[in-house]
Amino acid sequence: MTIYDRLQHFGLSDKEAKVYIAALELGPSPVQTIAKKAGVNRATTYVQIATLNGRGLMTSFDKGKKRFFSAESPERLMALYEDEMHHLREKEEVLKEVLPELKRMRPDGNVPTVRLFEGHDGLEAVRQELLKSESKSFVGMLGADYYRKSVPTASARRQFERVKNLGIKGRSIHSVSDPGAYVPADRPPHLDRRAIAGDKYDVPGEMTVFDDKIVLLSYKGDPVAVMIESKELAQVIRSLFNLAWENVKDNRAV
Repeated sequence: MTIYDRLQHFGLSDKEAKVYIAALELGPSPVQTIAKKAGVNRATTYVQIATLNGRGLMTSFDKGKKRFFSAESPERLMALYEDEMHHLREKEEVLKEVLPELKRMRPDGNVPTVRLFEGHDGLEAVRQELLKSESKSFVGMLGADYYRKSVPTASARRQFERVKNLGIKGRSIHSVSDPGAYVPADRPPHLDRRAIAGDKYDVPGEMTVFDDKIVLLSYKGDPVAVMIESKELAQVIRSLFNLAWENVKDNRAV
């Protein structure tokens, strides 16, 4: 990656980067000299100098009958970055303040919202929702054998590690071919699992509840997920899960 590429990554255009570097190498110079060294025509160089001047990266002064242009110190780039980060933090604070009010402006807070996620990118988006959950807890049910066949091991492992490291508490019921022999791998205390017989309780997908969200996942073909956001419906499903959980003893369904 060239110095021009790096400056473009920072936010300068290709021509802005060329003009800034040329002016930096030349020192105070008239526009035609900068244009020649930058390989940019004179009229365009004037435009780039104007935008760079607006960013505080170039200045000008008159000497005799000529105008000279000079590049500001490269340290100015760091100052610009810090200013940009400051503005982003200000925007974040304003957004945090206004978000609750915007949520209250919905026509009816009791109407569930439904979102659809497709493919493994969609599955990752759903996982991110769980990682950002306010309650830091979830309950769920899944067909463990089916899940292992349909979701790449590395992908599943990555999510397990993220949940474990964030300290998210969870209880899940796994439908497996042999619940008596089912032993969860390296399960931390805050992630409790129980097993039920897959031949009796076929679960060809997954259900997860966290905060006010219910996620229903199908792994037939590419993953497809439906997320329903409703406080009341989430409580209904959570209560049904608790009923099932209480009836699963020693990794076996009663």
